[in-house]
Amino acid sequence: TSIGTLDSRTSNISDYVIQSQMPTAENNYTWYRKYKSGWVEQGGYTSMTDAVITINLPVTMSDTNYTLLLFQEKNTDGQNVPGITAKTTTSFSINASSNANGGWQVSGIAL
Repeated sequence: TSIGTLDSRTSNISDYVIQSQMPTAENNYTWYRKYKSGWVEQGGYTSMTDAVITINLPVTMSDTNYTLLLFQEKNTDGQNVPGITAKTTTSFSINASSNANGGWQVSGIAL
């Protein structure tokens, strides 16, 4: 499809996905959707240990004012839920609990 054809098909749509990635083992189960406006939704799944875990974002954000959501599956140790310890435009770190898996989702404006 040429750009001209794409532009004519999307002229009545204010925003639409221009890039995306599906989660696979090769990309560490991360995914993203980047929209024409610059808005990005991205996320992933990770094993959580009792150490600090750094997650590298598949898409660089424009600043650190993005929304970050964390969730944790059942924890067999009774440890606390994960907490954010650092946040940059390319990654974030969490202090995770042992014996748990969890996921994350980031949304905001990308570069």
